[in-house]
Amino acid sequence: GEGVRALSEDFLAGKGGVYIYGQSAWSEAVFYALRNLPAGDRGRYCAMKFAELLYLLTRRGESGGRTGKPRYRDPYLVETVRRIHDYMLSNIGEKLTIDELSSRFRIAPTSFKECFRELYGESVHAYLLNRRMERACELLSATNLPVFRIAESVGYGSASQFGVEFKRRYSLSPLVYRRTQREKNV
Repeated sequence: GEGVRALSEDFLAGKGGVYIYGQSAWSEAVFYALRNLPAGDRGRYCAMKFAELLYLLTRRGESGGRTGKPRYRDPYLVETVRRIHDYMLSNIGEKLTIDELSSRFRIAPTSFKECFRELYGESVHAYLLNRRMERACELLSATNLPVFRIAESVGYGSASQFGVEFKRRYSLSPLVYRRTQREKNV
């Protein structure tokens, strides 16, 4: 109420009217991604991240083993995880494992997984799966490639394995998805 407002006004007045919150892994990841997005996608991305921030703030008080404070991460580790992230996106069709990536970039698997989750908001596995499915949707919509080729290009060993995962996620088979996307664009 009134006491909180007066306290915050006193606090801001003591800081010259401005308070700058220190960088966190989350904010670094947001601004890093924002810089690399095409201008037309920035608004949608900001809206999504705003919703994510609200969610994180509402969960902050819940007990879950975490204090809600960002952990300090060595800048070298953060930069290495960003390089791994870029490598993953550039090699989305390859078999990528945490152990292989950790070994290739010479960091501990646990540090990699924890830092990745802090930077990108989800586990390595979930992130990779989401990017693979997004890429598959793009290819289904924009190309005439056979489904088995798309499955291979996004890292699946077989079209059936890909089809099961695609249908689980989108409730449509890849071919039905392609047809509905083409009908929308007509």
